This record gives sequence, structure tokens and C-alpha cells, in this order.
Amino acid sequence: MNMPGHDAGGTAGPDADVGGAVRHARHLAGRGQHGLALAWMERAARLAAEDMGVLYALAAARLGAGHGNSAARAIETVMEQGEFRAGLRLLVLARCVENAWPQAARALGRFFTCYGFDPALRVPAGLVCQHMALRGWCALDPGGVLHWGGLPAGCAPDVILDGQAWTPRRHDGQCVRLPRYWRQAHDIVVQYDGTPLLGARPDRQALCHVTGAVMLDAQGMTGWAVMPAQPDHPPDLSVSDDAHGRRAPVLSRQWGAGWKNGAGPTMPVWGFGMAWSDLAPHGTVHVAMPDGRQLIGSPLPVRLPRARQVFPTMRRRVRTPDHIPRRAARCRVVVPVYADRARTLACLDSVTETLARRSDGPAVDIMVVDDATPDPMLATALDTRAAAGRISLRRHDANQGYPAAVNTGLSDADGMDVVLLNSDTLVAPGWLDEMLRVAYARVDTGTVSPCPMMPPS
Repeated sequence: MNMPGHDAGGTAGPDADVGGAVRHARHLAGRGQHGLALAWMERAARLAAEDMGVLYALAAARLGAGHGNSAARAIETVMEQGEFRAGLRLLVLARCVENAWPQAARALGRFFTCYGFDPALRVPAGLVCQHMALRGWCALDPGGVLHWGGLPAGCAPDVILDGQAWTPRRHDGQCVRLPRYWRQAHDIVVQYDGTPLLGARPDRQALCHVTGAVMLDAQGMTGWAVMPAQPDHPPDLSVSDDAHGRRAPVLSRQWGAGWKNGAGPTMPVWGFGMAWSDLAPHGTVHVAMPDGRQLIGSPLPVRLPRARQVFPTMRRRVRTPDHIPRRAARCRVVVPVYADRARTLACLDSVTETLARRSDGPAVDIMVVDDATPDPMLATALDTRAAAGRISLRRHDANQGYPAAVNTGLSDADGMDVVLLNSDTLVAPGWLDEMLRVAYARVDTGTVSPCPMMPPS
């Protein structure tokens, strides 16, 4: 097994770049080799000392290797730029590993107050209460379910909403759903026998908070949003304008919105967008949350962009070939890739599955060009597909942009038919054969572009 070194020249293992070191570390951690995984993650941190995403991954690797104190120091450095749910949870676990119970209690109380319940913290919460002689703990999730632990079997805590006591009549001994009006309460206190529990004052505004932004671009409206207390759950948003009224946007996980988004470094957010054709031609567009508050950038003034001439008028007749050329023996599908892991992998799966059903036609090579993706999980998934022979993979050392990625895929494609495919495309069965049929049906056809079918918003 190669170990990461400090040599100035050459490589020191599977990859010399940061992404390669991170991927190798996670591979080793998945095999239970936490010591080696930590060594590779330390290497990645040396190569990218200012990258908070790498430092967060280093904190997780240190925790996996049982180094609670150094893991806590690393995650505290990351959260100096902004607190986030996954980071605070890691800090709680690190403090428990080093038996720093007072610090663990403070971090856990903060987590329960602002981020609610997490199943991974049920056991650590019990240990904190045991070592700190606390009566018990409680955590309210954004959906209104109150969880607790450390109380006598079959017992439930008392909930005080704006000074009015509410005692659950039916519960399972671990959780209960609060009445709907809890969202309107300004003060929430949870106690047992008159003693407040750890996490006794849930912050309603923090639990239900949504952060995000919206803007206009050449295609229409685009934006992102996330609930810091529940980053894995899509936020409830509405889009309204003068022509179409109010409707919900289609949300999908997206990467690359910047780590100061409430979700944390390397964490995805929920992205959405609407084309100009789906918006009112004039007026304003509002993107709002259930309580009526609007995302940053909303309302948006809408003015449809004027069409402009892109190509000059053709002044000369173009001579067409005398006959249709013979079909190429090979075809290459080039897919430039950078981010949006879920859509990218869905695209590649649709391409490989539909092409696997073909019984004749030219041999097809699926060429994926990784334009230095910042998502280690996406890079690992591409490596796995390449190792299995499902795709051919080329990777840039640094991000060079879409045109450069296309040129990389075309560099040795002489004599082939080539398809350029965006990485968020889903193809239907028979798509390639139909494009080839159309391309070779006329002598004056140079390129073929399909008509995309957009999902309804």
C-alpha cells in the first residue's frame, strides 16, 4: 500500500491532486482502514489548506480514527466561517469521544435548540445526561415532533407554549407530535417535574428558517434554497406572477452554490428554475416561503430579452455534396461533467441503459470528460463506472470550462460521428439510431439537434 509522502516531485499514490487524495481516503475509510484514511486526508489538507470542505472532511477522518480532540479543533476552525448542522453534529461526537462532557453538553444543547432532532445523537445525548447528571434531553424537529430521552420509562415531558402547559395524552415513550399552533408560539419550554431538559428551549425561527437566493439569467429565473435545520428535505416554496398565479417550483439537489449557504461545505442545496416561457412577460415574480417571507432577490422585475441576430445573413450559396457519405464505423458520445451529481449520474445511466439495448449500428464509445469536479462523490462514481467499463473517462487537473471539455473529448475522434450531450439530459430508447437516421437522410445535413422535452413545472 502506498503511503502519502512529502516529496516535492512526482506523485504519491492513486492521484497527486486534492480530489484524488480525498477519494482515496474515503475509499480506505469505507474498508475500515481509518489510520490510512486519515493519512491521505491529512495530505489533502496540506494541498488545500484554505479549503473548508477539505478541512471538514479531515475533521471527519480524525473522528473516524478516534482522535476526538484534533477533530474538534478542525471542525471549530471550519465553523468560524459559519455554523452548520453537520459540523455541529460532528463537534458533539468529537467531544464525546474525548470525554469532554461539559463541552459536549454545550454543543448538544445548541444543536437541539437550533437544528432539532438527529437519530445519530440519541446515544451521545444519553451519555451526556449521564455524565453531567442532567434530568434528560429533548429535541423538536421542524415538522413539530418532539423527541426526548433519559426520562423514566413510559414518561413524557411537559411542554409550555407561551406560558400555557400542554401535556401529551398519547405517546410512544420517545416522541409525540405537538399541536399545530406550536409554530405560532413565541416561547417554548420543555421540562420534566419542573426541571428544564437539555435543549429545553427550541428556537422556532431557527428550526423553520429557509435561506436562499433567486435571480434572472439569459434562460429565465434560477435560484436555490435550503433549510439549515433539515438540509436533506426540500423547502416549501411558491412562485407567483401576474400571468400564471401561484405554483410550486420543481426542486433538485445541486452542488456548487458556495458553502456559505446554511447547509455547510461540500453540501448540496435545492436548486430550481423557470424558463422565460413559463413566466409572465411583464411585471414581477415573487418567490416566497409559507410564512410569506421572500428569498433574497425576490421580487424580480421581469422584462423578456429581445431577440438579436446571432449570425450574419448568408450572402453566398453553399455548395452541397453530390451524394450522402457512408456512415462512420464508430460513434462517440461526449458528456462534459462538472457538478450536479444526481442529474449527471441519471444522465449517464440513461445513456448506458439505452445503448445497451441496441442490436446493430456503429460501435459507440461513451466519453465522459471530468472538468475537475469539486464533488468528490461524483468523481468517485465516475471512477467506478470507468473501472467497470461502462464509460471512458478523461479528467482535467483544473477546471477549464465547457468548450475545453468538449475539445478534450474530440481530440482523437477523427472519422467518427460525434454526439455532444449535456450532463443533465435524459435520453429515450432509440435516441441515437434516430439521430443517425436523420443525419444521413439528406446530402445537405451537417448537424442534427433534437427537440428537448422539458419536465412540467
